Amino acid sequence: MKKTFLLFHNERGIALLLVLWIIMLLAVICAEFSATMRTETIVARNFRESEQAYYAAEAGINRAIMEIMRTSHSGASHKTASVDSTNPDNPDAGDQSDIEYWKPGGSYEFTIDDMGCKVEIEDEGNKVNINEFLTEAKKNPEPLKQLLRNKIGLEGEDVDIVADSLIDWHDADNNITGVNGAENDYYKGLDPPHQCRNGDIPVIEELLLVRGIDEQILFGKRGRPQQKIELSPDDLDDIVSGRAALPEQDLDAPGEDDDQASKGRLGLMDIFSAPPADFSTGAKVNAKGDITLDINSATADQLLLLNGMTPETAADIVQERRRRPFAGKEDRLPSFKNFFRWKDSITVKTQGATVRGMLRINARGCEPDGLVCRRITCTVLFSSNMYVFLSWKERS
Repeated sequence: MKKTFLLFHNERGIALLLVLWIIMLLAVICAEFSATMRTETIVARNFRESEQAYYAAEAGINRAIMEIMRTSHSGASHKTASVDSTNPDNPDAGDQSDIEYWKPGGSYEFTIDDMGCKVEIEDEGNKVNINEFLTEAKKNPEPLKQLLRNKIGLEGEDVDIVADSLIDWHDADNNITGVNGAENDYYKGLDPPHQCRNGDIPVIEELLLVRGIDEQILFGKRGRPQQKIELSPDDLDDIVSGRAALPEQDLDAPGEDDDQASKGRLGLMDIFSAPPADFSTGAKVNAKGDITLDINSATADQLLLLNGMTPETAADIVQERRRRPFAGKEDRLPSFKNFFRWKDSITVKTQGATVRGMLRINARGCEPDGLVCRRITCTVLFSSNMYVFLSWKERS
C-alpha cells in the first residue's frame, strides 16, 4: 500500500512580523526626517538672525556717520546743556537738549525693529602712526620694546621677536634686525609663503602676517576673546534650543594692580593706526613707552593705556565727559584715582564743531537674546563736508 505524506508549513504570524518591521522602518525614517527638519529649521533661523544682525550692524555704521556729520553741521559737541553761571558744575541747570550728539570716544546703543546695535567711535588721532613710529624705531627700538612690555604684556624673547620683526617688516632693506628679525627668507619658508612688506603698512590687520604676532597680540582679549569654552551636553542643548545665552567671560583677572589693567586685555589695534601717507595721528610715545592721549576723545579701553588707570576710573571719566567735556587738566580730573600718575600723559583738546580726521567705527548688531551677533569695523576719513571709507571688515 502506497502512503502519501503531506508537509504543512505553519506560516501564521508572518504578516505581523512584516508589519512590525515596516512600522519600525517608518519610525526610523520619521525620526531621521524630524531631526533633519529640526536641524534645518535651526540653521535657517540662525541664518536669518545672522543676516538681520549684519544689517543692524551696517545700520549702526551708517547712523554713526550720519550723526557725526550732523554734529559737525549743528555746531554741537555733546549732549548740551544751558549751564547756570551761578552753578557751572550742575549739568541739570538750565534748559537741556534732548539730542545726544555722537562724538569720538563715545559708545552708543539703539534698536532697529527687534535687533540691538551698539556703536563705538574711536578717534585714530589717539593712536600712534605705526609707519612713522617704526621709522624711528629702526634708529632706536627701545620705546617700541618698552611699549610691548608695558602695554601689551609681552615678556622675555617675545619682546625682541615682535619688535625686530616689526622693524624688518616696515624697513626697505633685507637686512635682519638684531638676532630675532625676519625678512623675505623667513616668510618664503612659511606655509603658505608670502612676501615681507618692506614698506609702509596700509592696514593694521596686516600685522598678523608678521613673525611673532597672533590674534591675541593684535586684538587683545577684549577684541578676540577665547573661542574654546567647556560646555556640558545640557548646556549645548540649551544654547541650540535658544533657552540660554553663551556665558560672558571675565576679561579682568581679580586682584590685578592698576598697572596690569591693560596688559593682555588690549592689543596693537588699540595703540597703532595706519593712516594715509599725508595724514598724521596725534598720539606720541616717549622713551618709556608711555602714550599721550586726548582725555576728551579717548575710549575707555584706550584710557587703560595710561599708567595707573583702572577700568572703573576709565568708565567714570567717559561718563563724566558726556555730561560736559573737560576744559583742562584741572577741570574735575584731579578728583579721579591716580590723577598724579597719568596727568602728564594726557592732553585736553577742545572739541570743535567740525569733525575732521580719521575715525574707526565699530558696530555690533545682535538679536534679542544675544546668541547671534555680527560685527563691522570700518575706518572713515572725515573732512568738512564729506567722508571716505578707508577700510571695511566684517566678522562674527
